[in-house]
Amino acid sequence: MQIFKPRSILKIDGMECEVLGYIEYRDDKENFDYRWYDYRLKTPKGEMWLSVDDTYEEYVLSWPITLKNGQVGPKWHKVDEGTQVVSSAVGDVDVDRGERADYAEFEDATEEYTLSLEMWSDGTEASQGEYYDENEIEFLGVKKMTAGEFLMKYSCLIALLAFFIIYGLTSVFQNWDLTHTKIKDYVSKNQYYVYETSITGSGKQKADVYLYLGTADEELIAKDIVNGIYGHTEAVSQNEEDGSVTILTSNEYCIIYVPEEGDVTGDGYPDAYVQVSSRKYAYSSESSPYHSSGTTSSWYRTSYYSSGYSSDAHRYTSTPSAYKSYDGVVTHDLGNGYLDAYSSSVRQSSRAARSSDGGGLSGGK
Repeated sequence: MQIFKPRSILKIDGMECEVLGYIEYRDDKENFDYRWYDYRLKTPKGEMWLSVDDTYEEYVLSWPITLKNGQVGPKWHKVDEGTQVVSSAVGDVDVDRGERADYAEFEDATEEYTLSLEMWSDGTEASQGEYYDENEIEFLGVKKMTAGEFLMKYSCLIALLAFFIIYGLTSVFQNWDLTHTKIKDYVSKNQYYVYETSITGSGKQKADVYLYLGTADEELIAKDIVNGIYGHTEAVSQNEEDGSVTILTSNEYCIIYVPEEGDVTGDGYPDAYVQVSSRKYAYSSESSPYHSSGTTSSWYRTSYYSSGYSSDAHRYTSTPSAYKSYDGVVTHDLGNGYLDAYSSSVRQSSRAARSSDGGGLSGGK
C-alpha cells in the first residue's frame, strides 16, 4: 500500500478521513526489517488511527479508549507483543524519531476486533479497533490548502523571505552556527526527508536512501541541501538527460533523482529520492542507486569518477576500487556549472556571516 502524506483524504467503510500525520515503526526484535505505519486521522467521529501493516496484510482502524479498572477484560486474548521504535514521524504526531514503547496486541474471539496497549515512558495508551481489508481503504486525493491556511502556515516564511530581499542574507546569518556541514546530518533531521532504506556495499559501507516529501524538483532539492550544509561542497553537477543531481563534499557523495517508477507513493505525482553515502562507499561499491534507471545509474558513476575518484584513489589505498576496469564517460569540466556556482555563493555568504560575527574562519568557539 502507498504511503499517505499529510492532507491525504481516505475513505474507509464509507467515512471520509483526513491524514494529519503518520508514524513509521520498526520492531527491534526483527532487527528493524519489519515495519508498519500508523496514520493519525481526523474523522467525523473524532480522532482515529489507521494501522497499515503490509507485511502481514493487516489494516486496523482504531480509536482511543479507557480500560475499565485499568485491566484488559476476559474477552480479549493476546496475539502479539514486542517493542516498537519510531523510525520516522511526519506531520502532526506527538512523537520523535528514536522514541520506543513496549506494545501488546489482543483480539476477541471473532478475530475481527482488536485491543492495543502501548507502554510509553510517560504512560500507557489503550485503543480498540476493527480489521479492514486493503480494498476497503480508498485514497481519494490530497486536500488543497486554502489561501487562508497557506498564509497562516507560511506567514513566518513569507516575512523571512521579505527580510532576505530587503536586508540581504548576511545580516540574517550573522548570529547562526554555521558548522553543520554533513549531508546525512541535515537530511536525517529534516522532516521533509523520510528514511526509506539502506544499501550495503563493500567493507560494510552503507548508502542511506531518503524519500523527499515535497515536489520532485531535483534542482530545488539540491539547493535546499546545499543551503543546509552552508555550501560546503566540492562539486555539484546536474545530468542534462534526466535532471538528476550529484553533490560531492569532502567526505560524502549524494545523488538526487526521480526513481525509475516515477510515482512511488501513489499520489499521482513523481517522487524524488536522495541517496547519501561516504565517498569510500562510492569508491568501493558497484551498486546502482536505489530503484534508479540506467541513465541515473550511469550518471552516478560518471559523476563520481570524474569529480572524486582520482583523489580518493590516493586516500583509500587499502580499499579495493570498483572502478579499476571502468570504461564509462569521463567529464573533465564537471562541477563548473550553475549549481556549483550557487553552492560557492552560499559558502561565501556563510563565511561573510562568520566574519561579521567577530570570530572569522579561524576563530575558536
